[in-house]
Amino acid sequence: MNEFIRYKDGWGFQMYHLAELAEAHVEKMNVMIRRLHAAGLVRRTAMLGGIIDVAPYTNDHGDESTNQATQAVLLVPEGLGVIFRDTEEMHAKLSYADMRRLFTPIGEINALLRLSYLPCATVLLAQFEDLIGE
Repeated sequence: MNEFIRYKDGWGFQMYHLAELAEAHVEKMNVMIRRLHAAGLVRRTAMLGGIIDVAPYTNDHGDESTNQATQAVLLVPEGLGVIFRDTEEMHAKLSYADMRRLFTPIGEINALLRLSYLPCATVLLAQFEDLIGE
């Protein structure tokens, strides 16, 4: 049992470390996004990415019959982050103002979600590159 605990704790530390590294690269991209916007090279934009997590509500938040989805987003000028939405409302179209209100920066979500975010960040950044290349 002690071997399992050491393995689990080591894995958790490694996961946390990788999430911190990913967050550092994401922040570099966020700085670039803000600079491009400040220079007038890209307008305010919102791009929704993939769903990175769906989980039941906790601590008496939300309706027990539904779940909360975590969705990747790229907002200009804010940068890369996520929005949390009720799964029952996933079909509803969001305005730019809605996305800004719901926006949570990557640094403010837990390590596991940050790791899950990386594949979505790659897709969002490719779409952003296409946008600024137009």
